[in-house]
Amino acid sequence: GERGSSGRNLPSTEGLRRAFQYALGSTVVCDSLDEARRVAFGRDATSSSSSSASASASASASAAEKGKRLKVVTKDGTMVSRSGLMTGGAATGEAARAARWDETALSRLAEEVQTHRDSLERLPTVWAIEEEERRLSSEARDASEELARIQAEDSAAAERENRLTVEQATVKNLVDSYAPSLAAAAAAVAALDARIQELTRQTDVSTDVVFAAFSARVGVSSIREWEEIERKFQKEVGEKRIHLTAAMTRAAAQLALEKEGLKTLRRALETARQKGRDAAAERAVAEKAARKEEAAEKAAEERVKKALDEIAKAKLEIQKMETEIERERNAEGEAMAAYGKMKRAVLAAHG
Repeated sequence: GERGSSGRNLPSTEGLRRAFQYALGSTVVCDSLDEARRVAFGRDATSSSSSSASASASASASAAEKGKRLKVVTKDGTMVSRSGLMTGGAATGEAARAARWDETALSRLAEEVQTHRDSLERLPTVWAIEEEERRLSSEARDASEELARIQAEDSAAAERENRLTVEQATVKNLVDSYAPSLAAAAAAVAALDARIQELTRQTDVSTDVVFAAFSARVGVSSIREWEEIERKFQKEVGEKRIHLTAAMTRAAAQLALEKEGLKTLRRALETARQKGRDAAAERAVAEKAARKEEAAEKAAEERVKKALDEIAKAKLEIQKMETEIERERNAEGEAMAAYGKMKRAVLAAHG
């Protein structure tokens, strides 16, 4: 068996080990409160002088290795829970031992706990982490593709550089091979230039001799001076010809514009004249119609006058006829009166 701090022998058989493990589980039994604090608050539990059962000691060591807190119980009944809460136990000496706790340390531990909690709250969510992981994966793929493209471009650029280097070396070899020929050609060109200058000088001298009389007559020192004067004169003549041509073109355009305006005016005048002629013809037609209407009006007046005369004559005839009718009516009245008188006389005679 095992001997604890109390001096009692502890059985260590396999059966008791299983009983302790069943009864206590992961609870560690310690001799003193100090030892329980060391085990409960993360200090080295394997080096304590605990008289717990071997099963509880094994659980304490395993939990300490995993960084988990343990439920610890002392022999006097004081229990330290996994959250750090201490309950139960003997009251004797507890107040003095509790007074040894450093309030500053407790405050510091509380602040550390709050700090760790705040840090945990500031940690991104799983969804945000997955989203960031997907974004980083996409950026990594894009970067890989861009790297592959850049590597391909670098490879192509390296090939072009090698090819250009080879071509440059070839061209340099050609230039080096043609250098003597180019030097000889340059010397020949320089000699030809010198020869041309000499021939030009000789030509100028000969030309001056030939045209000396002409130069003296026109008042120049050499024929070349006259040619220069002539070139300037021809240039000025050309410029003036260009200006005159431009002026003539502008004048021709203005003349064409004026002619077109004149044509427009003539067409307008002709139109006005035609309208005048049309108006005169219309006036003649109107006058003729007026004369015709006047003649018709006169004829109508004559007819009216004649009709009035005839009406007057008819009125006279009617008056004559009325007078005749009245006379006949009077004669008929007289005849009827005479007939009445005769009838009465007859009746009187037969009466």
